[in-house]
Amino acid sequence: MMILGFNSVYFYFGLEPFDWFYFISFSLMVFLFVFSLVSYIHGLFVSVLYDLNVKSLLKHSYLLTIGFIVRSLLLLLIGFVYTYTLILIPILGIIIGLSGFSLLILVTLVSGYKRIQPLDEALDEEVKKILESA
Repeated sequence: MMILGFNSVYFYFGLEPFDWFYFISFSLMVFLFVFSLVSYIHGLFVSVLYDLNVKSLLKHSYLLTIGFIVRSLLLLLIGFVYTYTLILIPILGIIIGLSGFSLLILVTLVSGYKRIQPLDEALDEEVKKILESA
């Protein structure tokens, strides 16, 4: 993600005298950065539920992002609106904090996992373990 972010900044500064190469490259880098950001969130859930190596974890997180593309886009859209609202009204950051973003992830992404039976069962087991230990 750091490389994609660096490339996005590099191609953004190359746009000063407009060039199609820099424009297409910048658009592609921003798309890949956003796609990787959502895959990272999916990867966090998969890494909690299953003991996978890094290659398998990356593969499954990207596959979940592709499989839930509408939910992923919805998460990004609402996440950007949420962040913009917090920037405009900073007092909401104290009231809502990061829990609002966690609730957003729960509503948009985790509810989609109920369609995948093994993932649904593993998620329920993890929640039960957490509740029993608390």
